[in-house]
Amino acid sequence: MSSKDHFRVTVSRVNESANKDPYVTVSGFSLTVREDGGLSIEGEGGGRSFGEGTWDGFEFARIAIPSLGV
Repeated sequence: MSSKDHFRVTVSRVNESANKDPYVTVSGFSLTVREDGGLSIEGEGGGRSFGEGTWDGFEFARIAIPSLGV
């Protein structure tokens, strides 16, 4: 079974407590930076959203898709 997810995004979160990791990594197939300043990532396993002021950057990396050898 193949995954619909084509990339990984590592989001830098701001204003997190000292015991929380300031970075979260999510796999997805759709990434949207909304007009209101929020960030939304849709993935095969569900979605994840970050509101305005809760993130300050992200790193986007494409997932390698294996060759079918056709």
